Amino acid sequence: MFLLDATLREGAQSPAARLTRRRQLAILRGLAEVGIEEAEIGCAARDRDLAGLVRAARRVAPGLRLSVWCRGLPADLTLGAACGADVVHASLPVSRLHLERRLGKDSAWLMEQIPRAAESARSAGARAIALGLEDATRADPAVLAAACSRAREAGFDRLRIADTVSAASPGKLAILVKLARQAFGGPVGVHCHDDFGLAGGNAVAALEAGADWADGCLLGGGERAGTARTETLCAWLALHAGGTYRLDALPALCRRAAHALGRTIPAHAPVVGEAIWRVASGLHVDGLGKDPRTYEPFDPCLVGAGRELLLGAQSGRGAVRQVLRARGEDCRPAAVARVLAGLRNRSA
Repeated sequence: MFLLDATLREGAQSPAARLTRRRQLAILRGLAEVGIEEAEIGCAARDRDLAGLVRAARRVAPGLRLSVWCRGLPADLTLGAACGADVVHASLPVSRLHLERRLGKDSAWLMEQIPRAAESARSAGARAIALGLEDATRADPAVLAAACSRAREAGFDRLRIADTVSAASPGKLAILVKLARQAFGGPVGVHCHDDFGLAGGNAVAALEAGADWADGCLLGGGERAGTARTETLCAWLALHAGGTYRLDALPALCRRAAHALGRTIPAHAPVVGEAIWRVASGLHVDGLGKDPRTYEPFDPCLVGAGRELLLGAQSGRGAVRQVLRARGEDCRPAAVARVLAGLRNRSA
C-alpha cells in the first residue's frame, strides 16, 4: 500500500488556494520528509511550467515519485509527458451522467478513447501511464468492469477509480475495488471526496479490500467539502498497517499546507489539532492516568504533542488524584477532597 498526495493538484482547486512555487516546493519537501511515496503535482492543461516544477522537485524532494493529471486528450497527454513526471495520469469519465450530460458521448465512445489515450501518452514519451475513471461510483458496474478490462488491454500500468461526489459507502467502495482489480489485473487506487464525511473511511475500506493506494490531500483540501486527509491516512497506515511514515513531521507540513490553501487548522482536527490531547472528563482523566491506551488512539509524542490532563466540573476523585500525582503534588485523600471542594464551589 502507498499514499498519493494530491494537494498540488486537487488541493489547488480550493477557492482560497495560493500555491506559489515556493509553497509548492515546501509542501513537496515536507511530503518527502514524512515518507509519502507519490505526489500529484498539477494539471497539464492548467498549470504553467510543470517541467520546471518537476526539475525543482527532484532537487528538494529526491525519491518522491511525481505524477501529473491530464484529461484523456492527446494534447493534454503530450503536455503531461513533456514535463518529465514519473507517471502521466489520463482521466476519463465512466458514469452515464458524465458521458452523456457533460460530454454528449456514450460508453462506446469511452471504450474507443481508452486505448487512444494510452497510445497518445506512450507516443509522447510517458514513462508510466495511469487511467483514472471519473465518477466510477455512480457508473453502471458492467460498464466500469468493461472500462477496467479495456485499460488492461490498452497497456495502462495502473488504474484509479474516483468517488467524485462521495456517492459511495465503505462497503460499496470495497465491492468496486474488488471488481476493478479483477477486471484490470494490475494496481488499483482510489480517489475519495468528502461530501458526506466518508472520504477517510472509504479510503481505508478500499485499502482493506485490496486497493494498492489511496489519494489524499493535506487537511482534506479540494473542491466542495474536499477529499480524504493525507495526514489521517498516513497515521492510520503507520499505526494499523505497518506504514513507516514520520508522524512527527505531519504538524509542520499541515501548517505549510494551511498557508498555501488559505485554511486554518481546527483545534480539534484529527491527528494534528492542537487541542485533541486536552482532557477534562473525570472518567477519561482517571483512565489516562492509569494507562494512556484506555482513551488515546496513539501516543501524542508521535506527532510532537503532549497530553494535558485538566480538572473541571466533571472531575471526580480518581481524576483529581491522577492530576495531582502527575504534578508531583500531595494526592492523599484530604488533599483530593480540598481540590474537589474548590472545583464544586467554582462551578456553583
